[in-house]
Amino acid sequence: MKDPAIDLVKLNSRLPVGERNGLDALGAQVASHPTGKFALILMCDAVELTTKVDTNQRIAKLRILRVEALGRKDFAAGQQTLPEHIEVELTEAFRLDDSDGGDLE
Repeated sequence: MKDPAIDLVKLNSRLPVGERNGLDALGAQVASHPTGKFALILMCDAVELTTKVDTNQRIAKLRILRVEALGRKDFAAGQQTLPEHIEVELTEAFRLDDSDGGDLE
């Protein structure tokens, strides 16, 4: 059986529309700190798996399902609290059945 390893992972640059694109929340932070660093939470899935015929390189392309910006106020005393609707989505996304082979590590 062929090794299922992926050699390269790419991220599709298309952002989700509507409430699933939380980048608008960064507007004020970017304006006031244009050289700053910004934290995001991305939820994504695989949208494409490609194997290059000449090199046998396997490439996965991920699609962004949801993006949320984390502001400075979101971090308090080293603890992160997510809005409930995002927490529910993350919990569902990380439910693993026994066929998965384990956690993401």
